[in-house]
Amino acid sequence: MSPKDWFQSWFNTPYYHMLYQHRDSKDAELFVQALVKKLAITEGDKVLDLACGRGRHARFLEQLGLKVCGIDLSEENIDYAKKHVPNVNFFVKDMREEFGLNKYDFIFNLFTSFGYFENDKEHIQSLKNINTALKPKGVLTLDFLNVNRLKQGLIEDEEISTETGVRFNIRREIQNKKIVKTIAVYEENEEYSFQEKVTMLTLKDFERFFDQAGLTILDCFGDMKLSPFQESTSERLVIIAQRN
Repeated sequence: MSPKDWFQSWFNTPYYHMLYQHRDSKDAELFVQALVKKLAITEGDKVLDLACGRGRHARFLEQLGLKVCGIDLSEENIDYAKKHVPNVNFFVKDMREEFGLNKYDFIFNLFTSFGYFENDKEHIQSLKNINTALKPKGVLTLDFLNVNRLKQGLIEDEEISTETGVRFNIRREIQNKKIVKTIAVYEENEEYSFQEKVTMLTLKDFERFFDQAGLTILDCFGDMKLSPFQESTSERLVIIAQRN
């Protein structure tokens, strides 16, 4: 992993969590419950929350009686998760590196925690590592944004202020098949700048990647309620795939 990777610095700052503090824990809990029911996951199954952040989804998975691990490349996130979700095993790990062998019944990669890398080779390698970590016939759930809908309604400029006085100016644009979000942070007399870059992967891209990684797509959904996926209108692209 190179120091130039935007996610290595951005995810380790407090500003990342300030900007996304509006994330609804109740929505996350209902999403997890819907997935567990749909996939017929049973108590005692071994699951991995891949790119787990601070453990928001891992907490709800553990509460359902599952054996849960979480990995994330952010040391700050993992330190926080260990303190606040003590019954889950958390580790610092980059998904481009192997993280298990025939180990998990289910792997979850949620809330657009994919597509961050510079090239397709790294994305495919991450999926190959998922395939290796799953048990035979194990199942991956990958929750991504629906790039077709996003292109239609891209909000180019946005300003967000927090109760603590921190202000964010956000600029969004599409560059080289990536959604680039430039984030200027203003706090008192200080100014910082960060970026997010997410590759605009369509369902066809994922079909190609999954085929190369040894994964078969079983189903696709368009939101956290697991409604059918509609290419032009769905909020999300939720893919259920199985190890071959």
